[in-house]
Amino acid sequence: MELLRGYVRDYGGGLIAVGGDQAFTPGGYHGTALEEILPVWSERAGNHPKPTLAMVLVLDCSGSMEGKSIELAKQAIRRAVDMLSPRDQIGVLAFEDKSWWVSPLHACTDKEQILGRIGTIAAGGETDMYPPLEKGLTWRCATASPT
Repeated sequence: MELLRGYVRDYGGGLIAVGGDQAFTPGGYHGTALEEILPVWSERAGNHPKPTLAMVLVLDCSGSMEGKSIELAKQAIRRAVDMLSPRDQIGVLAFEDKSWWVSPLHACTDKEQILGRIGTIAAGGETDMYPPLEKGLTWRCATASPT
Protein backbone atom coordinates (compact mmCIF):
# COMPACT_ATOMS: atom_id res chain seq x y z
CA MET A 1 0.00 0.00 0.00
CA GLU A 2 2.97 2.29 0.54
CA LEU A 3 3.85 1.82 -3.14
CA LEU A 4 0.27 2.66 -4.10
CA ARG A 5 0.36 5.80 -1.96
CA GLY A 6 3.61 6.89 -3.65
CA TYR A 7 2.17 6.12 -7.08
CA VAL A 8 -0.85 8.34 -6.41
CA ARG A 9 0.74 11.08 -4.30
CA ASP A 10 4.22 11.39 -5.82
CA TYR A 11 3.70 10.32 -9.44
CA GLY A 12 0.16 11.60 -9.98
CA GLY A 13 -1.15 8.10 -10.74
CA GLY A 14 -4.86 7.44 -10.79
CA LEU A 15 -6.74 5.35 -8.26
CA ILE A 16 -10.34 4.26 -8.40
CA ALA A 17 -11.67 2.65 -5.24
CA VAL A 18 -15.27 1.50 -5.44
CA GLY A 19 -17.24 0.68 -2.33
CA GLY A 20 -20.25 1.70 -0.33
CA ASP A 21 -20.27 3.49 2.99
CA GLN A 22 -19.42 0.22 4.79
CA ALA A 23 -16.82 -1.18 2.35
CA PHE A 24 -13.47 -0.06 3.71
CA THR A 25 -13.91 -0.66 7.43
CA PRO A 26 -14.39 -4.45 7.06
CA GLY A 27 -11.35 -4.58 4.80
CA GLY A 28 -9.05 -3.65 7.69
CA TYR A 29 -7.76 -0.47 6.08
CA HIS A 30 -7.78 1.66 9.25
CA GLY A 31 -4.42 3.41 9.64
CA THR A 32 -3.13 2.24 6.26
CA ALA A 33 -1.80 4.19 3.29
CA LEU A 34 -5.04 3.43 1.42
CA GLU A 35 -7.09 5.15 4.10
CA GLU A 36 -4.74 8.13 3.88
CA ILE A 37 -5.11 8.62 0.11
CA LEU A 38 -8.88 8.01 0.00
CA PRO A 39 -11.45 10.42 1.34
CA VAL A 40 -12.82 7.80 3.77
CA TRP A 41 -12.26 6.67 7.35
CA SER A 42 -11.89 2.98 8.04
CA GLU A 43 -12.21 2.73 11.80
CA ARG A 44 -14.57 0.08 13.14
CA ALA A 45 -17.21 1.39 15.53
CA GLY A 46 -18.19 -1.09 18.23
CA ASN A 47 -17.43 -4.79 18.44
CA HIS A 48 -18.86 -6.35 15.28
CA PRO A 49 -17.66 -9.54 13.59
CA LYS A 50 -15.75 -8.94 10.39
CA PRO A 51 -18.05 -9.59 7.42
CA THR A 52 -16.77 -11.46 4.38
CA LEU A 53 -15.59 -9.59 1.33
CA ALA A 54 -15.73 -10.31 -2.39
CA MET A 55 -13.30 -8.24 -4.46
CA VAL A 56 -12.53 -8.22 -8.18
CA LEU A 57 -9.38 -6.31 -9.11
CA VAL A 58 -9.17 -5.14 -12.74
CA LEU A 59 -5.59 -4.48 -13.85
CA ASP A 60 -4.48 -2.53 -16.92
CA CYS A 61 -1.48 -4.43 -18.26
CA SER A 62 -1.28 -2.69 -21.63
CA GLY A 63 2.03 -1.51 -23.04
CA SER A 64 1.71 1.86 -21.29
CA MET A 65 2.09 0.01 -17.96
CA GLU A 66 5.49 -1.47 -18.90
CA GLY A 67 8.31 -1.23 -16.35
CA LYS A 68 7.82 0.24 -12.89
CA SER A 69 4.09 0.89 -13.34
CA ILE A 70 3.13 -2.77 -13.83
CA GLU A 71 5.38 -3.83 -10.95
CA LEU A 72 3.74 -1.26 -8.63
CA ALA A 73 0.28 -2.41 -9.69
CA LYS A 74 1.16 -6.09 -9.13
CA GLN A 75 2.62 -5.27 -5.72
CA ALA A 76 -0.60 -3.48 -4.74
CA ILE A 77 -2.64 -6.52 -5.81
CA ARG A 78 -0.35 -8.85 -3.84
CA ARG A 79 -0.78 -6.77 -0.71
CA ALA A 80 -4.55 -6.72 -1.14
CA VAL A 81 -4.54 -10.53 -1.41
CA ASP A 82 -2.35 -10.79 1.70
CA MET A 83 -4.96 -8.88 3.72
CA LEU A 84 -7.81 -11.25 2.85
CA SER A 85 -9.04 -14.12 4.99
CA PRO A 86 -9.96 -17.57 3.64
CA ARG A 87 -13.63 -16.57 4.00
CA ASP A 88 -13.14 -13.68 1.57
CA GLN A 89 -13.31 -14.00 -2.22
CA ILE A 90 -10.86 -12.53 -4.73
CA GLY A 91 -10.79 -12.30 -8.51
CA VAL A 92 -8.05 -10.73 -10.66
CA LEU A 93 -8.92 -9.65 -14.18
CA ALA A 94 -6.15 -8.32 -16.47
CA PHE A 95 -6.65 -6.43 -19.70
CA GLU A 96 -4.95 -4.82 -22.64
CA ASP A 97 -6.81 -5.01 -25.98
CA LYS A 98 -8.33 -8.28 -24.66
CA SER A 99 -9.05 -9.39 -21.12
CA TRP A 100 -8.60 -12.61 -19.16
CA TRP A 101 -9.07 -13.89 -15.65
CA VAL A 102 -5.67 -14.22 -14.02
CA SER A 103 -7.55 -15.72 -11.10
CA PRO A 104 -11.35 -16.11 -11.38
CA LEU A 105 -13.41 -14.99 -8.41
CA HIS A 106 -13.19 -17.65 -5.70
CA ALA A 107 -12.53 -18.10 -2.00
CA CYS A 108 -9.11 -16.88 -0.93
CA THR A 109 -8.05 -20.24 0.50
CA ASP A 110 -4.81 -20.66 -1.49
CA LYS A 111 -3.01 -17.33 -1.47
CA GLU A 112 0.22 -18.82 -2.87
CA GLN A 113 -1.59 -19.96 -6.02
CA ILE A 114 -3.18 -16.52 -6.48
CA LEU A 115 0.12 -14.73 -5.86
CA GLY A 116 1.85 -17.05 -8.35
CA ARG A 117 -0.71 -16.19 -11.02
CA ILE A 118 -0.24 -12.47 -10.36
CA GLY A 119 3.48 -12.96 -10.99
CA THR A 120 2.74 -14.10 -14.56
CA ILE A 121 1.20 -10.77 -15.58
CA ALA A 122 3.28 -8.86 -18.14
CA ALA A 123 2.65 -5.52 -19.85
CA GLY A 124 1.95 -5.36 -23.59
CA GLY A 125 -0.71 -4.62 -26.15
CA GLU A 126 -3.15 -1.78 -26.64
CA THR A 127 -5.70 -0.50 -24.11
CA ASP A 128 -9.39 -1.35 -24.28
CA MET A 129 -10.81 -0.62 -20.83
CA TYR A 130 -14.61 -0.82 -21.05
CA PRO A 131 -15.09 -4.56 -21.82
CA PRO A 132 -12.97 -5.77 -18.86
CA LEU A 133 -14.65 -3.35 -16.47
CA GLU A 134 -18.01 -4.75 -17.58
CA LYS A 135 -16.67 -8.30 -17.25
CA GLY A 136 -15.41 -7.56 -13.75
CA LEU A 137 -18.83 -6.26 -12.81
CA THR A 138 -20.59 -9.30 -14.28
CA TRP A 139 -18.09 -11.91 -13.05
CA ARG A 140 -20.52 -14.81 -13.64
CA CYS A 141 -18.83 -15.34 -17.02
CA ALA A 142 -15.35 -15.91 -15.51
CA THR A 143 -12.99 -18.10 -17.53
CA ALA A 144 -9.26 -18.54 -17.44
CA SER A 145 -8.75 -17.95 -21.18
CA PRO A 146 -8.47 -14.66 -23.14
CA THR A 147 -11.62 -13.32 -24.78
